[in-house]
Amino acid sequence: VGEFARRLKPSLEVAMGLECADDTVLRQLNKRFQLRDYEEAANRLKHDGIAHRAFIMIQPPFVDPAQAQQSCMKTITYALDQGAAQLSLIPARPGAGALETLQAQGAFSPPTMHTIERCFEEGLNQAQGRLHIDTWDLHTFNPCSTCNQSRVDRLTQMNRLQTTLPAIHCPSCS
Repeated sequence: VGEFARRLKPSLEVAMGLECADDTVLRQLNKRFQLRDYEEAANRLKHDGIAHRAFIMIQPPFVDPAQAQQSCMKTITYALDQGAAQLSLIPARPGAGALETLQAQGAFSPPTMHTIERCFEEGLNQAQGRLHIDTWDLHTFNPCSTCNQSRVDRLTQMNRLQTTLPAIHCPSCS
């Protein structure tokens, strides 16, 4: 793999679904790996000169919503410590059936727009230009019709600029 990677122009980047830097949550998600496995894979990629991107869930199942931002920041730090060249934040969202089942059992709730914004803001400051957020369907995380589009536009622009922008203050929901 290392020789193949060295011959590629531009360079190869491997995406890895880290999701959360918590072995208990990874086991509950049935990820079939532990953090030490992620570390070994990241070290092997680094040894072979291959960059890796970490996918991180914002408020995955089995994470208490009150701890979602702290969990996300812990995972960002962990991924950066393992040498991730890029980070992609994915707000956990229902839609394929499994999360709806977990939601009905009380093991999952989607993140709020506030949680998504705080994770991305704090993460941008920490990751220094190497963090992106999945903006697909972001409008579904905010029930406020007054500020919804402004919040989505702000996050989209932060993705492009790789810097935090002034927060949206909404008279209806803030």
